[in-house]
Amino acid sequence: LGGLISELLTRSLTRPVAEIMKAAASLTAGDVGVRVRSGRKDELGVLARSVDRMADAIDERIARMSSEEAQLRTILDAMVESVFVTDPEGRIRLTNAALVRLAGRVEGRTAVEAIRSPGLHEAVEGALRGVASSVTIETRLGGDPRVLAAHVAALPDRGGVVAVLHDVTDLNLADTVRRDF
Repeated sequence: LGGLISELLTRSLTRPVAEIMKAAASLTAGDVGVRVRSGRKDELGVLARSVDRMADAIDERIARMSSEEAQLRTILDAMVESVFVTDPEGRIRLTNAALVRLAGRVEGRTAVEAIRSPGLHEAVEGALRGVASSVTIETRLGGDPRVLAAHVAALPDRGGVVAVLHDVTDLNLADTVRRDF
């Protein structure tokens, strides 16, 4: 009889603990839809409901971050200026639509691979060391000569750089025509 009672007590504790552990492992793996949904009134029930609340909070944060990311993407793509963001090694990780129109798909490449310009390369390298700069570069993109005003700055904690490129080719041409007139 003692063995039977011991077995029942063990099962009544190990099954809920296993369910909570399984839910925690699923959350760790990124499955934010998992819930324990325990109806127990003891400490294990309190723990299970805490895990469920934590899953709800993670789910809400992910939804908020996704919304903020979509908002950022919309803002970036609405910009006239071309923008790229690099990782700490200088590889482009994020671009906007204006940069894609200017230089094509360049994610995964370095700035100098994307836009052949020693001046831009130096500005990006400087920003990776924490020194922001502005530089005017002349390059060829799509076979056409372009003049770009680039502003390059480090991201917080040296997490990479952000570069904003303004195509001033037409302004320079107009200025040349004005001076020659």
